[in-house]
Amino acid sequence: CNNKFALKCIEILNIDRYNTLSILNEIKILLTNNSNYLLKCYDIFIDNKNKLCLITEYIKDGDLDNYIKKNNNLSENDIIPIFLKICVGINCLHKNFIVHRDIKPANILFSDSGELKICDFGISKYLNFCKITKTVIGTPYFMSPEQLCNHFYDYKTDNWAIGCILYILIYKK
Repeated sequence: CNNKFALKCIEILNIDRYNTLSILNEIKILLTNNSNYLLKCYDIFIDNKNKLCLITEYIKDGDLDNYIKKNNNLSENDIIPIFLKICVGINCLHKNFIVHRDIKPANILFSDSGELKICDFGISKYLNFCKITKTVIGTPYFMSPEQLCNHFYDYKTDNWAIGCILYILIYKK
């Protein structure tokens, strides 16, 4: 079809219950999301080496972390569209009762042309029945104070991480 796709292979032999649930959760989010700013999955299969293979969108230039490192002089006009796209993507997750819990530049695929896709939903959590959670999980530099202190938290923990990303976009540290 002359389109490029990404292939993510996950070892599924001898994985524990937690990792199994994490993989199933990620697949569910990848297949059901409806935002232009969340990574989409097009196909799933198990190869002959017992690996779960996910065919997803392909973003050619890497992630936001690399983009920030390559572009030291981002202007306000560069930052605003990036920030707004992240906010729209996260808002879509929240409207579907999902808290991402690991928002960081390395989990945002980004191309030089401005295409942006939030990815890595492995530790995301549905909050449809219980509106709060307490698990200490994520990347420390982007974790909210509630997460770090092992207190209950909700969707606002993602908002904290988005603020951290905005800080990095502006100050490069």
